[in-house]
Amino acid sequence: MLIRTLGLGAAFALLMCATAVAAPVTVNLRVEGSTQTLFEGPVTTDGHYVKTDSGGDDPGHVGRHCDGTNGGANTSPGPTMTSALDDGAKAAGFTFDGTYDTGYDDFFITRIGSDTNTGAPAYQPYWYSFRNWVDPGRGGCQQQVQSNDEALWVYTSFAQPLLDLSGAPTVAQTGQAFNVQVLQHDGNGSTAPAAAASVGGQSTGPDGRVTISFTQPGVQRLKATRSDAIRSNAQEVCVENAGSGTCSGFKPTVGGAAPESDKTRPVARVTGLRSGKHYRRGPRTLKGKASDRGMGLRDVRLRLNWVARKGCRFFDGKLERFTKPGTCDDDRFFSIGDSGEWSYVLPDRLAPGRYTLTVKVVDKAGNFDVERVRFVVTA
Repeated sequence: MLIRTLGLGAAFALLMCATAVAAPVTVNLRVEGSTQTLFEGPVTTDGHYVKTDSGGDDPGHVGRHCDGTNGGANTSPGPTMTSALDDGAKAAGFTFDGTYDTGYDDFFITRIGSDTNTGAPAYQPYWYSFRNWVDPGRGGCQQQVQSNDEALWVYTSFAQPLLDLSGAPTVAQTGQAFNVQVLQHDGNGSTAPAAAASVGGQSTGPDGRVTISFTQPGVQRLKATRSDAIRSNAQEVCVENAGSGTCSGFKPTVGGAAPESDKTRPVARVTGLRSGKHYRRGPRTLKGKASDRGMGLRDVRLRLNWVARKGCRFFDGKLERFTKPGTCDDDRFFSIGDSGEWSYVLPDRLAPGRYTLTVKVVDKAGNFDVERVRFVVTA
């Protein structure tokens, strides 16, 4: 999960031309430091040259290209996680630093603001990045971003969950109760309610929900916190006395209830495999399509279970192998990105047995669709 970006060396002039054609997009950038949020808000970014504070091993301190073509990760240039961080730093006035690995052609971010990677011992805080709540598994200059993406940089110890706050209204009256919900993301595509998180002086229940009200008018900014987790995104609520109209036209600078307006479910499809079919030769490539008519796709997740003579197993996306017999976990998904035409190549062809492939597609408003295909490999 360490932030490195893979890349290829190229001539400075050619790379400047390549990044110039990258269309800018606006993403929701958030930078969570050890004790405070360093930045939270929309940032318009494109693929461009990035300079760290110290310059690292950058000859002449002219910057390094950071447009997603690093390491051949993408064929066309575009905005990236690190370019968004760079533009946010310029807008907010904080600095960041990092070393550059020419073999991988990417930065290893070592400091943002005053928070610096500790190095040793193990499990001490480092800077990590997450795109749409998922660890990209690649460096910040490799990972391109799209419009309305959640681009999150956090200073954290290993495996702390990411809190996600939603449901706050844009306007509320004094004394009016409303509900919010807090979810926790594990960075690998799995989400669960976040119990015992603090929001507005209240604590969430087992379902991650809590009821909040305010007695005084004014703009209130809510964030969810918990000692073992990364603080959430903010949501702003304008509180007014009944009939005053003081919050008329209020627009939150962050958060708000805009995603709630997207109720359109995305569509998940598996192609190349059919339910009930017997295959004499086990397939190796899993593929399908995903689409969304609302705010766009956030994540495509797979779950693959295998039942053979020795029992049920599931495919571990991190280890890229099936678990031991008898360890089947029906809730174990792994993320493969957010492409509308997705594919995943298994390490080997599937062995004989009964399989269930489940695809879960999630959009940026949290709507989802699931498709399940059951098939048999005979030889």
